[in-house]
Amino acid sequence: MLRNPLYLKEEIGSDRPVDEEDTIALKKALKQIGRYREPSYGITPYPDEPMFKAINDIQKEKGLIRDGMMKPGGETQDAINVELARTGGSGGRYPGAGLPARCRSIQSDLDQVNRDIRDFNRNGARDKAYGRSLSRRKRQLEKDLAACKWSED
Repeated sequence: MLRNPLYLKEEIGSDRPVDEEDTIALKKALKQIGRYREPSYGITPYPDEPMFKAINDIQKEKGLIRDGMMKPGGETQDAINVELARTGGSGGRYPGAGLPARCRSIQSDLDQVNRDIRDFNRNGARDKAYGRSLSRRKRQLEKDLAACKWSED
């Protein structure tokens, strides 16, 4: 079971020097969630295009600002930690894979909110306040799920 979330010491961006330990930790986390393919020569401490593509893809999928940057404790780092928690670091994108029993109700609630959001979007609902409340609830459940997963020892 994966026990350590991703923690960055410094910002990561293509327009600035990047901490080598942060680069390695990020690439390993991205690999664990199936978003980074390790090159045949191994993971290096140098940022590369596939790493930044994965950052951009996560930002796009999660509706975050697509700037290709990550900040310590920022939304993109949180999104990666949520995926790590949801997959158990299994390298796949399977919600609930490897979750401890006490986290399953959070996952169940998150699954329901995702269905509600899908139905809301599909039906062209006009109640923007309800849509925002669903989005807030989803973000909170994702954080709760990550916290639940990391507290398991």
